[in-house]
Amino acid sequence: MASQGLVEEEKMDCFNAPFYAPRPEEVKMAVETKGSFTVDRLEVLEVDWDGGVPATSAVDPESSGQRVAKTILTVVEPMLESHFGGHVMDDFFRIYGEIVDACMSNTRLKLIGPMVGSSRRN
Repeated sequence: MASQGLVEEEKMDCFNAPFYAPRPEEVKMAVETKGSFTVDRLEVLEVDWDGGVPATSAVDPESSGQRVAKTILTVVEPMLESHFGGHVMDDFFRIYGEIVDACMSNTRLKLIGPMVGSSRRN
């Protein structure tokens, strides 16, 4: 986006979006360390990034990349908007959707996350 003149290069260089995805063992340890709950079941779920709906299907005419971009938008838009300004959000997520479409044309992308079943300790 900086190369296209949509945002200042300095803003791109200083942007940091921290993300940490814990391992299942870390989730279990965090729950049980507090002492109020025990973990009864712990599974790792894999879900297609685009929800498994074929691109431009009758159910959803948007591309897979556009659906993924909208999903990500709901989480990170406030952080991006405060850093880069609201004027670039439409372009940012359009470009991101195009990148995801290109990536998904070669492979199925998956979201991986833990599911925890727990019980309150007495």
